Amino acid sequence: MPITAVRGIIEKHQGHPAAAIAILQDLQKELMWLPESALRVTALRLGIPLTQIYGLATFYRSFSLKPRGRHLIQVCLGTACHVRGAPRIEQSILDNLGITLKLEDAYKIYADQLGKTVDALPA
Repeated sequence: MPITAVRGIIEKHQGHPAAAIAILQDLQKELMWLPESALRVTALRLGIPLTQIYGLATFYRSFSLKPRGRHLIQVCLGTACHVRGAPRIEQSILDNLGITLKLEDAYKIYADQLGKTVDALPA
């Protein structure tokens, strides 16, 4: 996304620092992730330290600092979900999508998502 498009999103919110979260949401929606360049431009245009913008981007679960696909599938793998059959559900999803993961890929994916997918679902 060109810098002018990032600036357009910021201007849509009239450049108000209080709109930082809304701006990040719009950037996430448009780009599907928050690249460093967009965070830097946002911080500069809003007059907010980059560390604060980065703090917002890493605090909220809906933001991603890495490119990701159009659809995000998360399977709870916490203890409560595990005993209720989460591994079978996960395997079924992978099978239906035709995805095979090597063990080292699975470790990387789960390490990246650790702490993000352990919210237990109600029984």
